[in-house]
Amino acid sequence: MKIGFSFSGIVYGSGGRTGSRRDFRHCWNNLQTMLIQPFIDQGYEAKIYFSTYKIDDEEVEKEFFDTVKPTAVHYSDFAGSTPFTCKGAACNAFMYEDLDAVVFTRSDLHYSKIVANETIDFNKFNFLFPEKDWFNTQYKFSCDNLYIFPHRMTPHVHRALNETYGWPRGKDMPDTHALMIKLLQYMSESDIRFISQTEELSDVNTFFTCCRSGLPNRDCMHPEVRERYNQEGWSFYQ
Repeated sequence: MKIGFSFSGIVYGSGGRTGSRRDFRHCWNNLQTMLIQPFIDQGYEAKIYFSTYKIDDEEVEKEFFDTVKPTAVHYSDFAGSTPFTCKGAACNAFMYEDLDAVVFTRSDLHYSKIVANETIDFNKFNFLFPEKDWFNTQYKFSCDNLYIFPHRMTPHVHRALNETYGWPRGKDMPDTHALMIKLLQYMSESDIRFISQTEELSDVNTFFTCCRSGLPNRDCMHPEVRERYNQEGWSFYQ
């Protein structure tokens, strides 16, 4: 089985709502060892896709390609972009590729659990977990930082992702937590499942930690993220 690992977001530089500095060199080893390699060890073929912005530093750009060795990279214009831009465009990098399944995630996560060891149904759309305190609402909020789905669903996922922009919280809060509601326009409820039934929060949880400042100070925070931002003088809120 060929799995396309799709990563979206800034790989080097600052931006987004938090203004945090991103650097793939801090995150990639974890993504490689905790997310990608375990699937390879189970016999799957991996291809790497990125949706990001151009790296201005030529040496860092070369290091990115030498280190990551992406199959394809889709660039968006940074001017006028939003935190949703790269994610909304991510499917463009692998839409017409020869793949069986897609692991759709961010480029600035540090994984604490090996997702490949969890129960995954490659014939269905897999959310990671329901969003704590938000799933049992009319919007059915779910974790929006990792999806796993069969490649044949890509056109539906692409449309549903773009339809979540600005909904339901307005375009100043462009998240995709409500993706399930939009997906149900293109597939049945039986086509959707959760890898974990335990409700968690999408920034810091038992599966991963977003590598950015301003995070809640939870015990499950990945130590590499905690160390980095402690060294840079950032504080975590309670």
